[in-house]
Amino acid sequence: MTAGPATRLMAPVALAVIVAVGDLVEAGIAWSAYRTRHDTSVAGTSSWAAIYVFGLEAAAGALILLLAVAAAGRSPALAGVAAGLAWLRLVAVGITALLMIFHIGFDGPFDGSDGFVLVLALIDALAGALICSVIARRTRLRFTA
Repeated sequence: MTAGPATRLMAPVALAVIVAVGDLVEAGIAWSAYRTRHDTSVAGTSSWAAIYVFGLEAAAGALILLLAVAAAGRSPALAGVAAGLAWLRLVAVGITALLMIFHIGFDGPFDGSDGFVLVLALIDALAGALICSVIARRTRLRFTA
């Protein structure tokens, strides 16, 4: 026996909410690092561009995931827009990571923590794109079934 279209949306929507909350926490961590960096005279050799990218992509990811949650089961077109934005976010984070790796437009040396943050940002963007795609597909199936 297969689950109905409405019950098939529960798992990806719950996962999207969990990941969106995680993205908001990541954005908060990045904001805290930004404020710490600018409020004190902490000397650092590492470029802070990676943490800025991480925070910005996490905030954008939270908004995109919440858009997908709002559209789940109600609007196939809006769910498709959320999925498209999520894949666009993944491409943007990937291009930014490449530019940072090759030091194009970003100053400062990159150490292991910068690489780790970029990998986390890419994994987060990929997870968001996959979740939004599943929500869009299942919402579309709900209206065609």
